[in-house]
Amino acid sequence: MHYVQVPEAIQLKTPASQGGNAIGEPKKFLDWMLEVVLNDPRGVEGGPVKMRHWQKIIDKFEKYCNPGDVVVLEDEEFRKLKEIASAPQARHQGLVAVQLIPFFEAVTEAGEKDPRPPAATAGMLVSGTAES
Repeated sequence: MHYVQVPEAIQLKTPASQGGNAIGEPKKFLDWMLEVVLNDPRGVEGGPVKMRHWQKIIDKFEKYCNPGDVVVLEDEEFRKLKEIASAPQARHQGLVAVQLIPFFEAVTEAGEKDPRPPAATAGMLVSGTAES
């Protein structure tokens, strides 16, 4: 198991040499995941079975998308997401990409230890979803 802790939104800025002004609204981790990692065609290679599994991963990130939330991944899911986040097909301009390093690292460096306090995980299933 690996645990992705959702980071805070990132306010993108112009380079300091150009004033360091904010660019638009802060970028949310979920938006980045949907645009860069979860939208990558490598996630659905292998036909309908892989596609259904990929949708379950997307669902996890959509459900646990607030800063501080934790997305619980099986090892195979983590390996695929790490592969994609380490070399995404979607590209950012260099000045933007360096500002988004915390998003890349949230995925590529997801730990094997649950960062939540034990009380926060009471009643949780292994999949990371609350028991109904």
